[in-house]
Amino acid sequence: MNGSTPTPSKSLTPDEQDLRSAEEAITEYWKVIDDAASNPNQNLNVLATVARSQALAQWQTTLADYRSKSWVQHGSSTLESAVATTEDGRDFTVVACRDVTSVDVTDSSGKSVVQRDRPVRQQFTYSITKAPEGFFVTQDLLKGAPCAE
Repeated sequence: MNGSTPTPSKSLTPDEQDLRSAEEAITEYWKVIDDAASNPNQNLNVLATVARSQALAQWQTTLADYRSKSWVQHGSSTLESAVATTEDGRDFTVVACRDVTSVDVTDSSGKSVVQRDRPVRQQFTYSITKAPEGFFVTQDLLKGAPCAE
């Protein structure tokens, strides 16, 4: 042992923790969506663990459509950044850059259905609501813009 003591990490205020939790909600949201898109036998009710309102309905519909076409996702997206803001401590806006470089979607014959010119890195804005059960994505309009470099 070299005699040095570890520097204690700065604890977050409740407001700072809520901002971090809202940002982390986006990571968990995409993990659940990616898992559901990759596993056609998974019950789509799992989406309710991370989403509500418009975001929940949208992904239940989108993934049900994938399944009706026998489409399956391979690979997972990654979030390169996520920044949360709030005005009231209950509703949050999170801007996140999502990378889908390693994601493909194939039909029942194994042929990719992804557009060749699909942007692989896009920035999206999400609405998150803090509820007693946790943080939930409530709006995901799927309107992407180029990620800031």
